[in-house]
Amino acid sequence: MVAAKDARVFRSRGGAYYGCLLTRGKPVFLATRTLPFGTPRAAGPFAAFSLPAHHDGALDDDVPAIVLSIGLCRSDARRFKYNAAAGGRVSDLVLSRHGDIAWIARQGGGYRILKLDATTGRDKPATVARSATIAGRSLTLKRGRLRWRDGATRRSARLKPLPSTCHP
Repeated sequence: MVAAKDARVFRSRGGAYYGCLLTRGKPVFLATRTLPFGTPRAAGPFAAFSLPAHHDGALDDDVPAIVLSIGLCRSDARRFKYNAAAGGRVSDLVLSRHGDIAWIARQGGGYRILKLDATTGRDKPATVARSATIAGRSLTLKRGRLRWRDGATRRSARLKPLPSTCHP
């Protein structure tokens, strides 16, 4: 499905989704085949993706960033660097090698760009931008800088890495 220098996310023959830190060489369970698994990313020892969820009676997505080097069972909270409600349906997602994530969420008639990094909590995403004209698949990350299109304008914001000593 998706591969990076240090890790990859793939689907097994049985349909379940796994992540693998290449230096560890052991797959880590991410999600069952019955869940619509979206926008997977791998970077450093992390995997991130979106999963459908219901929040306050509305269909939304959850966005977990999982530490592949730990490889514990799915219910172990130490495995998650971040896990948050996406604030809408995720149309694009980026993941840094430090495990920090940002995504574009479609909510109502507009889009929001949200992030989880050193400036936020583990489950409280910050809104970076909000607009009806954000291009839903335009989010990129390069050298700690988020970039996206808002109409004809190119926008950017910083994604500040959480120090490696702050996560499992």
